[in-house]
Amino acid sequence: MQVLKGKGSSPGFALAPAFILKNTNLQFSHEQIFDDIHESKRWKAAHSQVVHDLSELQKKYSQKGPQESAEIAEAHLMMAQDPEWISNIESFMGQKHQCEYSVNKASEDFAKMIESLDDPYLRQRAQDIRDVARRILRALDEPNSHEEKITGDHILVAEDLLPSELLSLYSPQLKGLVLQKGNPTSHTTILARTFEIPTILTVNGVMEKVRAHDEIAVSGMSGIVTINPDASEKKNIQDKIQRDLFEKEELKNYISVKSVTRDGVAIEVASNLNSAHDLNFALGKGTEGIGLFRTEFLLMDRSAAPSEEEQYQVYRKVIESVFPHKAIIRTFDIGGDKQVNYLNLPKEENPFLGLRGIRYCLKNIELFRTQIRALLRAAQHGNLGIMIPMVTKVEEVLEFKNLLKKFQIELLNEGKKLEKSPETGIMIEVPSVAMIVDQLASHLDFFSIGTNDLVQYLCAADRMNSNVADLHDAYHPAVLRTLKLISDGVKNTSCWLGMCGEMAAKYDYQPLLLALGFKELSVSPGAVLRTRKQILSLDMESCHKILQKALLADSSESLKAALS
Repeated sequence: MQVLKGKGSSPGFALAPAFILKNTNLQFSHEQIFDDIHESKRWKAAHSQVVHDLSELQKKYSQKGPQESAEIAEAHLMMAQDPEWISNIESFMGQKHQCEYSVNKASEDFAKMIESLDDPYLRQRAQDIRDVARRILRALDEPNSHEEKITGDHILVAEDLLPSELLSLYSPQLKGLVLQKGNPTSHTTILARTFEIPTILTVNGVMEKVRAHDEIAVSGMSGIVTINPDASEKKNIQDKIQRDLFEKEELKNYISVKSVTRDGVAIEVASNLNSAHDLNFALGKGTEGIGLFRTEFLLMDRSAAPSEEEQYQVYRKVIESVFPHKAIIRTFDIGGDKQVNYLNLPKEENPFLGLRGIRYCLKNIELFRTQIRALLRAAQHGNLGIMIPMVTKVEEVLEFKNLLKKFQIELLNEGKKLEKSPETGIMIEVPSVAMIVDQLASHLDFFSIGTNDLVQYLCAADRMNSNVADLHDAYHPAVLRTLKLISDGVKNTSCWLGMCGEMAAKYDYQPLLLALGFKELSVSPGAVLRTRKQILSLDMESCHKILQKALLADSSESLKAALS
């Protein structure tokens, strides 16, 4: 038995034999020595096969759904039939270039040109171009191959996976997905969540360590992959799978129910989203708003920062989609583990303690100005909360509020109607802020605790470092005492208190959060219904009793015992 760790991207549990999707080694010549007629025949055969395969995918998902799958297949089919792209490929072949070179060159040129456009919708097509091109190249490499059919339950293991590949390979027998690379905001991972496939990303070395037909267990939330589990672990994961299946059916009854305790206390159960692509999934789970909308995805995988108009359209979509509930949109949280090449972030010895979050934005006002103006415009379409990350002192909040006012005046002078003002709040991630919430409250409308970083800083344990993973401990008594300190500081103010870190989804911890006065718990969309079910089963008197017992704990073990 061997255990590997990655990043959980789609919740759930799975146990099945591994099916390894090996990368095709695509190589081609740059020389102009090829027979253009022969290459043209190869191109037309490969192109015809890919168009046929994509057309079948589009028909399949248009009839059976989900909608996101049909939209992606349709976009790829349209791209495969784009006359300009086809003409460019054929032009290169006419210059005696190999077909593979022509497809790759024309596609990269086209993708880079599209990435430079201002229109955000068109710019998204760059990845579609690369996806279709890769399909063409694979068809050229294996001209007689068609979409691979896999029989029996399996967990797909791959270095990375294109969206169209997942659409092609998906069946009810696909029980899990493990990728050596992967991106939590990519179309592939969005589709995995839509299909509710337990998915783990960035599992280092998985392609070397897993062999075909090895039995592997997947825990989608924790990011744990177990290769050839022993009898005990196998039974454990099988029990979790059965409980998960039963619970999924039961939870459907809670989609339209309000999150209210047995004694009538309403708690908002909202969703954390990595991008706007996750909206439909969250809405389908009955989310009561968005408690954390991460905006960093807008900066990633591109050569320049997004325009005000592009950001406005994204923020507006989010705000309108969840109305009348609130959408809390976090300003750019870059730095630390989120590096963006074109922003020229400094190389730092300790980036998690360096120029990140609001610190970077306040030193790069033009980038911040574009985002805040887009948010102020989008606020007119519903209920918006603007949340700033990595705050350490009152002065940062005051500077942010001054900029907010300045940019409001700018927009008004330009003739924009700003009849609605957003709520403003901060993420509590840094211990220094936990000590001064009473001083900050007069300047803000809400606080939301980002427990992933708060625990990291309290315990001095890098949450990305497996060597100190045991020290990054949400059950450390100091964490609970810090939450109590924050709760006491917020009392008797006009601010409300929420949580958007992973701790909000820990069911044993939720009674403590209710007793501490949290009004909102923001969790991953897949955890919304379980959290709602839990809240409906609780009453405040019992929650307070559990809290009093837990506050006496002097170790992680005794705290967990108090919650059991």
